[in-house]
Amino acid sequence: MPFIQRPALLICGLLLAAIAHAAAPPPAPAAGDMPPSDDPQPAGHAPPPEAFAACAGQHPGDQVLLRLPGQAIKARCVDIQGRLAARPEQPPPPRQ
Repeated sequence: MPFIQRPALLICGLLLAAIAHAAAPPPAPAAGDMPPSDDPQPAGHAPPPEAFAACAGQHPGDQVLLRLPGQAIKARCVDIQGRLAARPEQPPPPRQ
């Protein structure tokens, strides 16, 4: 068996580590670090009727004011299963 010099062995080890690191999938981000979803509607949650009413006669991406009991929220119209509904521009504060 031929003698392998230490620098060559070190370089081979570093290359193998780099390949293994590059092939590994990236870690999943924490829930708070998730970017906004392209899916405008989380599973199991339907917009309130006011969200659809706010986008009546509007186009996707139009800015509207979503009026809910006791509040008015800046929102944009998004397509949800073939219907336009207002999605708030800012997510609601976390529940405590």
